[in-house]
Amino acid sequence: MNHRAFDLKNDSVQVYFCENDLKDNCIVAVPQWNWCFLMDYNISFEDEKPMLIKALSRKLNHQEAEDLADKLYNFISGQK
Repeated sequence: MNHRAFDLKNDSVQVYFCENDLKDNCIVAVPQWNWCFLMDYNISFEDEKPMLIKALSRKLNHQEAEDLADKLYNFISGQK
């Protein structure tokens, strides 16, 4: 399991990444928010991004959610 802190406007959030053994998906979790999302590598990011933004919008405003979604995707893409 990997983890990384991502800076938001007024805070930093610790995000955990857990890939399955087949490396075809990843659970992204923010324990302090009691939040997680399953990223499926078989779905293009452009198709999955609206779902991720919607899930993040429960904790962030829309622009912050979009920015964090891009940061999460870039981090995961660099890890594969």
